[in-house]
Amino acid sequence: MEDKNRYQRASQAAQTALNLSHGVKNLLQAVKGGIEVVDYAFEIGDIEHAQQGWSILKRNLYRINKLVLDMLTFGTEHKPVFKNCNLNNLVTSAAESLKAQADSRGVSLVVQTDDKISETRLDADGIYDVVLNLVLNALDAVSDRTGVVNITTALDSAGGRLMLRVSDNGPGIADTETIFEPFHSAKPKVGTGLGLAITKKIVTLHEGSIKVDSTPGRGATFTMLLPVRNS
Repeated sequence: MEDKNRYQRASQAAQTALNLSHGVKNLLQAVKGGIEVVDYAFEIGDIEHAQQGWSILKRNLYRINKLVLDMLTFGTEHKPVFKNCNLNNLVTSAAESLKAQADSRGVSLVVQTDDKISETRLDADGIYDVVLNLVLNALDAVSDRTGVVNITTALDSAGGRLMLRVSDNGPGIADTETIFEPFHSAKPKVGTGLGLAITKKIVTLHEGSIKVDSTPGRGATFTMLLPVRNS
């Protein structure tokens, strides 16, 4: 039995290393593509091409940084620190941090917050990461210049729940059943499959729920529900 367990752990570790290596390889390929665009721009003296290449580089360097942080988060036991904070403030802050990235691609990032939401007890760092993960996924899914990402909050006062909804007009997700499993990614070129697994883990620690609704070709909508805690 011990040998079997040891074999299973070794197999899981090998699969994890393989998945991460594949993700890093894809990100490095994207960085290489950005460098090639910049090099070509210098050759022909085209500042617009240089800006496009630099945008590719910045976007993928950000992804590499996030991958490292996701690996650290996924590999450690997250202990939530609950304190009074406002979901709207976390959403607004996360959206502002990604606005430059969206603007550089001509993607519309639309934020609508419910003024009825007040302070409640949340793990602020964890929920901020949830918002970042969901919005980054949406940004990765949409096309340059025509992409639209909507971020909405609402208060269900009757049910005592906070809602966060992130939707996009991307190609949609074919397999929604396993989307929250570790190392499953709907982004074959750049995804590593950790972001949504971490998101699910954080939401579960809040005794909340998260789901995705999607029809291929019609975008995707992620909806998170959290209980309101006043004490």
